[in-house]
Amino acid sequence: MQKNKRDNPFSFAPSAVVGLEVLHDRISAVVLRYKRKQWTVLKTVKKNIPPSLDSSIRARKITEVLNELNVKAKKVVTSLNSSDTIVKIVSLPPLQNPEKELPQLMEYELERQLPIPLSEAAYDYQILQPQQRRDSALHLPDETTVLLAAVRRSRLNDYLTFMESAGIFPTA
Repeated sequence: MQKNKRDNPFSFAPSAVVGLEVLHDRISAVVLRYKRKQWTVLKTVKKNIPPSLDSSIRARKITEVLNELNVKAKKVVTSLNSSDTIVKIVSLPPLQNPEKELPQLMEYELERQLPIPLSEAAYDYQILQPQQRRDSALHLPDETTVLLAAVRRSRLNDYLTFMESAGIFPTA
């Protein structure tokens, strides 16, 4: 069975990956390498910045952090820290056909959880390892656990534009 990118958006080919976090008062970055089915931290950098910097100066600071890491990052993973985001782990009953059932269940869950209309949100979800019954000889899943992330679409677009101005094109 061939897995598609939707199954695991964080499945990178073995290589260096940069994790980047941009907060209002600091920028943190880490270089990770995947080798022999294991991630290893190669380098880290953390730079405090004044919260009042405008976006063009903040973008330059990101470039400085990446230069300090001394790596040409082809794969960058970043997070959007905002009050316009939610990340939840949702426990659902066992699903017989996740590909058909999950999209509707996630939309229902988002409509209940989001303070904005679903049409204004960008979201994604991923099934986490199913919980197994310990006492069952059949090892049937006890529940389906899903990681659900959503953000106001306009906020995500602003963030991606900001990252692009720093020369960063996030992979995930």
